[in-house]
Amino acid sequence: MKEFYHVARADISELDKLELYNKELNIELPGYYSNREFLNKKNELFPEGLSSHGNQYLGNYYDPDEVNNEFLIEFGIELIRRLKYPNLPSRYQSIFGCLNIDDALTIKNNQFRGEGDIYIVSCNSYFVADMGLLNQSRSILGLEIIGNKYWSGNVSSNPFYEVLMKPPVRIIEKIVTKSSIKR
Repeated sequence: MKEFYHVARADISELDKLELYNKELNIELPGYYSNREFLNKKNELFPEGLSSHGNQYLGNYYDPDEVNNEFLIEFGIELIRRLKYPNLPSRYQSIFGCLNIDDALTIKNNQFRGEGDIYIVSCNSYFVADMGLLNQSRSILGLEIIGNKYWSGNVSSNPFYEVLMKPPVRIIEKIVTKSSIKR
């Protein structure tokens, strides 16, 4: 099993592994789709369940009057994966990790505002990609180009690698607490 670093914003100290789960989601848009239709589609696409990342994006409403690039990017990247790279892990079903402690600290301090604990974790199946590509699309066609580069393993001029780990992901050891390191 290969070891990586995972930044957990939730308390996982009592767990020995991270797995997918089937959270009952209550999403509907009356007159357009019911909660049952929503759940049927989710279960059709992700019968094994979702990761916390997947639940964050698929289990929450977004405001269509606000431009939300994160939802657009995640959706576009997932569609490209499903169409052209179906053998690679879905981001909606992945546990995210870093290759080294410095990258984990960067994620903790820059993306999570210093929140979270860092754990050494291990898994059998994973995919490494340059997450720096994900914010560089600037257009719908650009998103397709970037998505293909991301899934084919190309890297930007300044790559920041993320590891998409297929559950179950074994938790080995907590190494950094929320308040111990600030960069």
